[in-house]
Amino acid sequence: MIRIDSTADGVALEFNNVSGWSVVVRGEELGLSLSDPRVLLSLLPFLEVGKKGIVDQVNSTDALETFPEMTLIEAGLRNGSEHWVSCALDWLKDKEPEEISGFYSYLQAVFDGKKKYSQPLRHKAKALLKVVD
Repeated sequence: MIRIDSTADGVALEFNNVSGWSVVVRGEELGLSLSDPRVLLSLLPFLEVGKKGIVDQVNSTDALETFPEMTLIEAGLRNGSEHWVSCALDWLKDKEPEEISGFYSYLQAVFDGKKKYSQPLRHKAKALLKVVD
């Protein structure tokens, strides 16, 4: 089993060869469904760790190949706060155009959110939109 602890107390991502990755909160395995608000919120601190930080903690090819990176990015974008969206876009910028295109509606919403998001964040979203247009 591989365990990555979050900066949030009692929150971790765990991997085992049978069930794959799961969010664990205070010993309770929650899975990875973003329809569960506990999962969505529990994933957010992992965005701050960054991909390199995750890779440094995972010493298994199987675990790295199945790491729920796109779910993590979606959690940040769905949360909608400036900070988490910015972290999610940082993860997204190194993805292939086909992967970025799956987040097109989120990126467009950030770019169009003049009252909600800062200009630098909107520009980050626009740069990613250009990759898929």
